Amino acid sequence: MASGGFLQMIGSFLGVFPLAIAMIVGLALAVTRHGKHPRVSLFAAIGFAIGLLMVVASVAFNLWIQRSANDGSSMASFGTLMTGYNVVHTLLS
Repeated sequence: MASGGFLQMIGSFLGVFPLAIAMIVGLALAVTRHGKHPRVSLFAAIGFAIGLLMVVASVAFNLWIQRSANDGSSMASFGTLMTGYNVVHTLLS
């Protein structure tokens, strides 16, 4: 079961891997350019950090949902969780 969980994690992350790399590169560029453009770099770094956090959180949330479904959780609890997740994701997007 542990290897199945690892494969699920890798599979979930492969879909968002290019986006995560773009966020990391953007964050690195914002930090390195801070001396030339401090205000813009700060806003860019904040945006890229929030985006990277959203990518990691969405992968973790999807894995948690998959494991909960395998454990036999009710569909009503999934509806509530997905509604909350979508509200937070929409507000941060």
